[in-house]
Order: sequence, then structure tokens, then C-alpha cells
Amino acid sequence: MSSAMTTQRATLIGLLAPLCWGMGVSLVRGIAEGFGLAQGQTLLYITAAVCLFFVIGIPDLRTVDRRYLIFGLPTANASSLCFTLSIFFSAGGTQTMEAAMVKLPLARSDTPFCRGL
Repeated sequence: MSSAMTTQRATLIGLLAPLCWGMGVSLVRGIAEGFGLAQGQTLLYITAAVCLFFVIGIPDLRTVDRRYLIFGLPTANASSLCFTLSIFFSAGGTQTMEAAMVKLPLARSDTPFCRGL
């Protein structure tokens, strides 16, 4: 793959990222309103787990660093739960997007922290 093609692809992914983020926020809000907070979150996790199962299979947890399992997974789940709560309790679409804009930098900072353990 040429360098120009890689740059164009990276630019396209960068341009699509806010659109996908906005759709994800709307999806979480709609599911939380439609199914309830706990049921909606459970539905999202089960759907994601089933999709990951078909894409990558069952992971071998023995190969994953224990520090990640002890600190990374609870941190990611707490972050996701707080994000869902903030969206669920927001007063409307504008407040939902404000909560999402606050969460976006946190989502970017969670992943390197968890992977760097």
C-alpha cells in the first residue's frame, strides 16, 4: 500500500470518526430510553459480545496480562456505565451531545491507560 493511499485512508477514517461517535451516542440514548437503563446496557453488552465472538472467537484469558484484567476491565466498565448514566439522565438532545463531548477525550485516554498496564 502506498504512502498516499495510507494517508487518504487515515484521513477518511478521521473524518468518519465524529459521525460514528454521534451515531453511537444516539444509539445508546435510544436504547436506554426504549429498554430502560439496566436492560439497555445489558442488551448493548450482549450484542457486542456476540458480535465479537463471531469476529474473533473466544479469547484465551490466560494470555492476557493480569494487571489488565484486574485494573483495565473494571476501569473500562465503570467508564461505560458512567457514560450511559450521563446520557440516560440528560434532559434532551443538546445535553446528550454535551455529555458525549465530555466523554470523547476520556474514551481516548482510557484505552492507552488500560493497554499500557
